[in-house]
Amino acid sequence: MAGNVRLCGQCGAAMILGLAACPFCKLAYPGVSRGAACPGCAHVNASRRTECVSCKHDLTRACARCAARSPLDMVACWHCHAPFCHPDPTGWTGSATAPGSQPGATTAHDPCHVLSTLDDILKS
Repeated sequence: MAGNVRLCGQCGAAMILGLAACPFCKLAYPGVSRGAACPGCAHVNASRRTECVSCKHDLTRACARCAARSPLDMVACWHCHAPFCHPDPTGWTGSATAPGSQPGATTAHDPCHVLSTLDDILKS
């Protein structure tokens, strides 16, 4: 079985399935999409995880529109597709802040602005 273990390319630690980066040296694992950093242990989980691989901390947030829970790295609700337009308190920011703009302000390049505009178009 030892031949099947993948190792971190920087520190040589065994790669942990479900994480997006080595918990020891923080090197991103190749081919694994980055998700949210766990608010409990700070390990970077793979994209769209709902629970931390390392400490089992919840990696979801409730939608303001429908109350469904979605992974922290999603820019919109899995259920109703409402955009998450405000930075998440755990450190993942669901909206980009353009240089010179106020934090939380949306711009044409902000994913929340784009999703909100698409949502408005679909409703009309």
